[in-house]
Amino acid sequence: MQSVALRLLCDRELEIEAFRAQEYWTIDGTFTTPQGAEFAAGLNAISGHKLAKLEIKDEASAKRVERMRNHMRADQVAQLAIALIAPQSKDVTGQVFVARGNEIFLMSQSRPLRGMTRMEGWTPESICNHAFPAMKPMMYDTGATTSVFGWDPV
Repeated sequence: MQSVALRLLCDRELEIEAFRAQEYWTIDGTFTTPQGAEFAAGLNAISGHKLAKLEIKDEASAKRVERMRNHMRADQVAQLAIALIAPQSKDVTGQVFVARGNEIFLMSQSRPLRGMTRMEGWTPESICNHAFPAMKPMMYDTGATTSVFGWDPV
């Protein structure tokens, strides 16, 4: 019994020795509804991407996120959404738009980039082992928006 307890203590000690502290930031705020009620909220996702605890690692990252929060608001997206359902937009169909702050972008259409056929059919394993690796060079970068937009939101 002592050897099990000793093993647990040794394993925990190794974890403690291997730990390296990392700087991280959180973004929290207090907001007011149109009715005047206050509520507190914290940033936990950007553009649908859930933030890991250590994703905002330094002051520069925190400032970038703060700029995004201040310049990319829901009311700006709402203007585009309302315009798209307006009668004047009846001929605007099948398009992909992005609202980024006060900017509106017409995005490229989804079209096949590469196809693969497997006469015996696909399994999840064969897709993961063959199709995805073969298509990876043509996949879009889903990293930070700075890889697409070289400037801050307007």
